[in-house]
Amino acid sequence: MYDVVIIGCGPSGMTAGIYARRANKKVLILEAKTYGGQIINTLDIENYPCEEHISGFDFSTKLYNQVINLGAEVKLEEVVNVSLENDIKLKP
Repeated sequence: MYDVVIIGCGPSGMTAGIYARRANKKVLILEAKTYGGQIINTLDIENYPCEEHISGFDFSTKLYNQVINLGAEVKLEEVVNVSLENDIKLKP
């Protein structure tokens, strides 16, 4: 059982996972293909604080390593349906 389940392992999903882990929540991030989202295909990110120039792949890998090192779990699994009807949410 997880406290937080995040759908999508792009920069937003991984950032949410980092902050949820910092709040001591048990976190699962689900991603259909691979971590990184669209930014992983960006050759040069030059407008991100503390990074003058970084590739999307390196940026995504740093985020992924941070979220894993904090103890979040990432599963490569496509989410096709979610049940939100009860207090406990399920992926049928």
